[in-house]
Amino acid sequence: MKARDLVGIVEAAYAIEREPHDWLANIHDVIAPVIDAGLGTCAYIYDASAGAPRLLDTVLRDAPLDLETVKAIAAGASAAYVDRSWRSRPAAHASEIPGYDDEPVVTSVFAPAGIADMLVINAYDPSGFGVYFGAFCPRRGKLSEPRRATYDRVAAHVAAGFRLRRRVALSEAVLTPRGQIVHAEKSAKLSTAREALATAVRAIDRARGKLRHTDPDAAVGRWRTLVTGRWSLVDHFERDGKRYLIARANEPQTPSLEALTPRERQVLALAAIGHPPKLIAYDLGIASSTVRVLIARAATKLRTRGMAATIRKFLALTRT
Repeated sequence: MKARDLVGIVEAAYAIEREPHDWLANIHDVIAPVIDAGLGTCAYIYDASAGAPRLLDTVLRDAPLDLETVKAIAAGASAAYVDRSWRSRPAAHASEIPGYDDEPVVTSVFAPAGIADMLVINAYDPSGFGVYFGAFCPRRGKLSEPRRATYDRVAAHVAAGFRLRRRVALSEAVLTPRGQIVHAEKSAKLSTAREALATAVRAIDRARGKLRHTDPDAAVGRWRTLVTGRWSLVDHFERDGKRYLIARANEPQTPSLEALTPRERQVLALAAIGHPPKLIAYDLGIASSTVRVLIARAATKLRTRGMAATIRKFLALTRT
């Protein structure tokens, strides 16, 4: 079995000081050995906010297709398949997505190149932007549920890192690697916030220790994407080499809808891009039970019953 440096992928996602292409290439360098099936890999940043994915930056490694072909595949995908894949699946084999065999590219491009499938880790954000990592596969596959859960979490961290790169987020807390608060301001001053941040930092420290090698899936599980739905934690090094962790506000961007609270909008926006409740809890750093309560409250306010109906109503109201 290949060594899977899953924690290294998370660390690369938060290396936000790098130049845009270097940031993407750096994550790709770590993720490629994890997903490569022998036919090469690709990575790209894309905009799917208004139709088919438009590629903004791309990395290819030992791939059987050239850059222009990869761009054409994304641009030529049917609207229905885009909704079911790029906009709805954090991690999957492409062949698992309904409609895969109906896409012309499967027979006209993939088959002649010896490609039977794609293994994809897709960090899509409610803003409509995403970061895609794909491995060209010679055979069809299906992710096990434990592996899918881990790759979903990896995608959540990449999406969080990408959000940080695209926004100006001031530091609201500074902590040592052991969780000691050095500085805090705004809501990070609250005792509950300080405790949550300290706990999260200690969990990251454990994830980066022996656990990253002995149980990489569990290590990624410990490293939550956000702390209490607000902060992402990123490394900061002083000139003397001392390392601190900086807490930066990094909530997912959601459409405005006055009937719902910001947290209710975040939960529904993530559900609308295919994140199940357990992954939403991981995305936001909150309890799964809290996610269920928020969905129920949103359904009451929107006068709907069930997750699917609530999401449809939410999308209808926010897209008008």
